[in-house]
Amino acid sequence: MIKLTDLLAEATFESEKHIATYSGPDGVANVYKLDDGSYYAQVEGNPDYDMVAEDALEMAGKLKKDGLINLVAGELS
Repeated sequence: MIKLTDLLAEATFESEKHIATYSGPDGVANVYKLDDGSYYAQVEGNPDYDMVAEDALEMAGKLKKDGLINLVAGELS
């Protein structure tokens, strides 16, 4: 038997490193926390691009600067 929580967890994130998803008027950002503690975001929009940050505070600032302020799932930690 599959639990509803298992389905939600599977549908929300694609890996353990995928920690948050943010959206904005021009796209969606999938945020990952890497093994070294840094952050990586893959932005799908017009245009598609990537960004990196040394910590959660820097990533939050970059997301805000690009208008990706609506938290869809997860959190920066």
